[in-house]
Amino acid sequence: MMNFKNDFLFLSFIVLVLIGIMVRISGDYGISRDEPDYYFVGERDFHFILSGNPKLLEYYEGSYPFEVQDHPHFRTRHFMHQPAPLAYMLSAASCNLFYRGLGWFTPLEAHRLVSKVLVLALIAGMFYVTKSLWGRKAAALSVLFLIFFPRFFGEIFMNTKDIPNVVFFSLSLMAFWKGVETRRADWIIFSSLFFGFALATKINAFFIPAVLLAWLFLGFGIRGTAVSSLIVGGLCMFGLLGVKALFWFGKDWPVRLNRGVVTFGEMMEKRLYPFVDHLMGKEFFLLLTLFGSVFLTGLFLLGRKSRFTSVRGEMSKRKAFYVALFLFPLIGAFTLFALYPLLWFDSFHRFLVYLYIYFYSARGTVDLPTGQSVIGSFPPWDGLRYLLLASPLPALFFAFLGLFVAGRSREANKRKFGLLISLWFAIPVARASLPVMFNEGLRHFLEFVPPMAILAGVGAAQGMEWLLKKARVNIKTVRTGLWTLFSGILYLPILISMIRLHPYEYLYFNSLTGGLKGAQARNDLHYASDYWGLSYKEGIEWLNLHAASDAVVVAPLYDHLFKLYPLRQDLQLIGNVRYKQEIGSIQSLFRMAKKSPVYVVYVTRRENYKSPRYSPELFEYFEKAPPFYAVVREGTPLLKIFKM
Repeated sequence: MMNFKNDFLFLSFIVLVLIGIMVRISGDYGISRDEPDYYFVGERDFHFILSGNPKLLEYYEGSYPFEVQDHPHFRTRHFMHQPAPLAYMLSAASCNLFYRGLGWFTPLEAHRLVSKVLVLALIAGMFYVTKSLWGRKAAALSVLFLIFFPRFFGEIFMNTKDIPNVVFFSLSLMAFWKGVETRRADWIIFSSLFFGFALATKINAFFIPAVLLAWLFLGFGIRGTAVSSLIVGGLCMFGLLGVKALFWFGKDWPVRLNRGVVTFGEMMEKRLYPFVDHLMGKEFFLLLTLFGSVFLTGLFLLGRKSRFTSVRGEMSKRKAFYVALFLFPLIGAFTLFALYPLLWFDSFHRFLVYLYIYFYSARGTVDLPTGQSVIGSFPPWDGLRYLLLASPLPALFFAFLGLFVAGRSREANKRKFGLLISLWFAIPVARASLPVMFNEGLRHFLEFVPPMAILAGVGAAQGMEWLLKKARVNIKTVRTGLWTLFSGILYLPILISMIRLHPYEYLYFNSLTGGLKGAQARNDLHYASDYWGLSYKEGIEWLNLHAASDAVVVAPLYDHLFKLYPLRQDLQLIGNVRYKQEIGSIQSLFRMAKKSPVYVVYVTRRENYKSPRYSPELFEYFEKAPPFYAVVREGTPLLKIFKM
């Protein structure tokens, strides 16, 4: 085993190289569709923490209550809700420190710094945990699989929420494993804090207990089965009763949204998953019976004298550890409350809105070619399909090999950790594969990427060692050369693809679809396009250089992003609202072009233009007509500019 000093130097080298790359390419990324809203939320919450001014939390009315002219990268907006705010507050704190305070970065770069720093912490945690079990080579390959996961890498540079959520989610699970393996309370407390951080970032963190309970239930023998049966059965049984009570008594609970006051029951009737309607009926009692049986099984197993005495004796030796386990959900809940300012006022109803937003956003909306908008109409197994089509093929292959290696290991700690990362990998993918889930490619379930990277690193390292052993290669220099060649074969093709796509790595598709061009040629992949709107940066730069004087620029989609770039002063912008109200057809655009030059900026997100809000001939024209200019990657356009 390598000593700590060498490991530290090796990890420091990887981190420093990654920091250098981040500094070099950060300015290449445009502003994403949702970032301005997130900055708005973060600035208000952060300044509320500093000042205690309650007007900052009035998301439903009122203007921004302090001077913001020095910050061009956000917009004031009336919110239906306030999303979990931790990542946004950290982003605002970073902007206030590194832009307003020290002046080291632009506002946009300062906001985006948080995700980059957190990813470096994730890399360190992954390296430490993987190396402790499978050695330095597996750890290094795991880190590289994470970095060379194109969609994850691309999101680091402009995703304010999902990347911090992945980091907190991952650190919570790894710290919990470390606590259980060492029976140390401090690791469990760290895990519970990261659980709370994840809850305060995104509601996906509710799946952390699902992963941990499944792991405890499956991984610890009859005694562990008894304890975890009690935990799983008891929590699920009382949880189901709580859900039922929520619907029984919650019909008259008023919840304030920006469109007025509605009841919790009304919100849920419109937005909750379709299968929950069945859950509230006869199937509810079937499930309650099932989980009650699990609960009673746990009581029976623990009730046997020898088993109970053994558990009691173990608990007496490790009181602090078991107390920390008991406090895990309480610490997580308290951390959520402490980091969510709106919960400090009218906590119960605000928490209902917090839950409602998940059910609201999870279902999504698809605009069909017929002009009909359908909620929750994503195809079954959509998450699994995107996993297979948008993940690098070497990562997929070696991850499944890593599953086999971990499962067949003779060492108990490796098998247990292998089980944990398998569940950590599988549960987010299974959740995202439900037919009503709204995934935006991989963005809404990126929690699977770190465990997949660990499994791929383990599989690749163990597979290579097996080949070298079979070939009886024992000369150190030859082994080093073969390892270098192997690493090049693994990562060089992915690196080339990332360079070709840059700065749109989040649009990566593997060769099973024929890359991005093949994915766009299909009709069943909703996010094979620039759904974030980052290509506006290149489009506006082109307009500033080449557009005719006093021209009209029409932006049918995401026009708010235009206001965040320095558009040439003589160019007049017509945004999507005015466009839909006053223009709406090809003929109107051509009539307008007789008076002054007209440029239409068309982001190739087909689903939006198939909405009834846009005329069908407009969509057909923009799809078929040759553009005056296009932002192209891998032979397919992400943004088109038409001169009418």
